[in-house]
Amino acid sequence: MSDQALEIIDTGKKPAEENMSLDIKFLDNMKAAGRPCLHLYGWERLSLTYGYFISLDKYLNLKKLKEKAIAAARRPTGGGIVFHFWDLAFSFFLPSGHRFFSEKTIENYRFVNQMVLQSLLPLLPSAKLKDGSGLFLKETQARSFCMAGPSQYDLVLDGKKAAGAAQRKKPQGYLHQGTVALVRPEKALLLELLLDRQLAEKIFEQSFFLEEELLKLEALRAKLKAFLILQFQKTLL
Repeated sequence: MSDQALEIIDTGKKPAEENMSLDIKFLDNMKAAGRPCLHLYGWERLSLTYGYFISLDKYLNLKKLKEKAIAAARRPTGGGIVFHFWDLAFSFFLPSGHRFFSEKTIENYRFVNQMVLQSLLPLLPSAKLKDGSGLFLKETQARSFCMAGPSQYDLVLDGKKAAGAAQRKKPQGYLHQGTVALVRPEKALLLELLLDRQLAEKIFEQSFFLEEELLKLEALRAKLKAFLILQFQKTLL
């Protein structure tokens, strides 16, 4: 086994269900005394993921999802619906025997999101972690969309949520699934997909983005991947 502090696995672009299945496999196979792992991946086509307890038909037009060939996969973690059209998604695994592991879930959120914050500072020097608790959007439906508003220790800039996450903890460690907003969402697409038009408008208004142009997405993803790797390696040494 390598003596490196962090294992990095980049599985490339795969179907949404396969990405989630790989995360489950990595979590189940993790050893309490093993190494942390950063899993980087992409999407074979337009995709969304949703939290373990979410029912898609309550919030989304399933007919439109099918018409637009948008893949949907249930995450092994909690949280709301995440559109992976405009973001960078990643997963991080920390064994329970690691010195940075905490029995307090909120501290594990803070630890990982602090690394994400440091990764993003070259691009977003004014970004910070949100203090306190609760969401900016209080409606039950709004809480079912990951990027609708920030919770404690989410990454924010000018009051908008720039990065979100959900976790699942097992005796051998935890899985942290993260998403970082990169490109401005397409409002027309949100209005088509969401059953609640008013909610779609609110999500669009709350959306954070680095760039307007969708054409720049792949370049931004590559840049942020490199920043994440460097920061996670530095922290976990």
